[in-house]
Amino acid sequence: MRDHAVSCVLLADAAIESYANELFSDASKIFPQEFLAGLDMLWGEIERKKSSIDKLDLALTLRRKSKLDRKLPLLKAIHALGRLRNELTHFKPEWSHQQKKQLSISSDLADHLQPNQWMKKDSLFPSAWIAHSSTVWAVNTTIEFLKHFEAQADLVGRTAWQDFQSRLIP
Repeated sequence: MRDHAVSCVLLADAAIESYANELFSDASKIFPQEFLAGLDMLWGEIERKKSSIDKLDLALTLRRKSKLDRKLPLLKAIHALGRLRNELTHFKPEWSHQQKKQLSISSDLADHLQPNQWMKKDSLFPSAWIAHSSTVWAVNTTIEFLKHFEAQADLVGRTAWQDFQSRLIP
């Protein structure tokens, strides 16, 4: 269960990053012509240094659309998903009496996840978040976010969601 849940979170976050990177790979189809000349140089500077959300904000700016509203519950959920992925990737154990990061990430996740009743300890992170409901949340939040982005960027139809819907139901 742990391995599958961790894999799901890693892949959900990777889907957002790969989506952002794909936009810039398809730059000539996505962005106005006047931005293309400088985009190659700019992309080299931001590709590995900026978050997926920052890349998507740049895409919105280049499309002359407003940036993502980080105060929206959906963006807060995406932030929590990204933070969970980051903490899983760079996990460092903490003593039970010195939990700072674990309590902080648990606090971020508490608005989105219910603790697994069989793994419940003092906090959601590092293991009480592992449950089917968490993987459903990760997949559904990612899909909802990418659809939201496509609508905001006026790229509706870029992803044929209906073609994948039967495989995306967790």
